[in-house]
Amino acid sequence: MDYSTGRYNVFEPSGIQIGRIDQDEFVRSGSQILYRIDGNEVYGVKAGHPPLAFIENERATTREGTVLFWVEEE
Repeated sequence: MDYSTGRYNVFEPSGIQIGRIDQDEFVRSGSQILYRIDGNEVYGVKAGHPPLAFIENERATTREGTVLFWVEEE
């Protein structure tokens, strides 16, 4: 999914909103960047690290199977 063409709310697994994607590839909480999304890969804010999770069916899941967050179109 291309998150750069819309607005999305981002929720932790418990259902609490943790941030937004606002027509770009970043998950933000206010002005703080939480994650960067590149295709279906989710990265932290530090460059040069492997993906933290992968997005499938609007859920970002780690390699270990833990849901990091889920995305819902605004």
